[in-house]
Amino acid sequence: LELFEAKFGGMDAPVVSTSLATGSVKFRIAVGNPSKVRVQKVPVKIYLPVEVKPKDVMDLGGLTLEYDQDKSIYYVYANDVELQPLESRLYEVEVEDIWFVSKDEMQDVRQRAQAASDRLKDTQYRQAAEEIMASVSERLETIEKTQNDDTVSREQHIGYYRSNVQMMGKIKEDIARLEKMLVAVGQPPEPTMLKNIKTAGETPSRRVTWIVIFVILVFIGLLAGIFFFTWNSQVRYAENMLAQARKEAYPQRKSFEVEEGEKKET
Repeated sequence: LELFEAKFGGMDAPVVSTSLATGSVKFRIAVGNPSKVRVQKVPVKIYLPVEVKPKDVMDLGGLTLEYDQDKSIYYVYANDVELQPLESRLYEVEVEDIWFVSKDEMQDVRQRAQAASDRLKDTQYRQAAEEIMASVSERLETIEKTQNDDTVSREQHIGYYRSNVQMMGKIKEDIARLEKMLVAVGQPPEPTMLKNIKTAGETPSRRVTWIVIFVILVFIGLLAGIFFFTWNSQVRYAENMLAQARKEAYPQRKSFEVEEGEKKET
């Protein structure tokens, strides 16, 4: 539309337009030269959403990915794209759709909220807990509905995600309130929460175990060798120092031994 208006409106400056397509999010960058007579070079530089990282980019579409240190955001660019008169060009940068709150995260907060609410039923915080639980459930349903709505544009989809992230932050604050209520009535935090914590590592294999043992033994052997040679050199140095000190402290003994030797020969 911009190219059409530029052509029939008498504009001569190059046009760069960006839009988002459905599916895995595609950033479509249209570059056009509305001039009928001039060849023009157009610089293309489009900033990606702040959430996008290099691992999320599936296809650069002929452009180059770079990071803006000042703005802390990635962008795609092409220097001096040469366009012939009335030529237009389309670039598509395909990015994985990362604008989702994960199902695991939503299930985790729902379970935590429900468990805390159930344990507060027979306390003075029952009504407050039920209200918080109802609010949490309603907001989680809103998040699930909005992020799975295929009828909205990609721009709206990203906007919903950012709102949902803020909403998840509020939900977690409410869950923290429920857990404080549990502590206030003398109950420990819900033990099922600990089950959802994943351990950082797994049991190593037998091969890895033996490799680690071998490396430790080699290290201990090297360390023992270093200690031995250091100790040996220090002992020798100490013996030399003592011998030198003895010679300096008793110089007459050497002359006495020489004289005794001469008498025996005589």
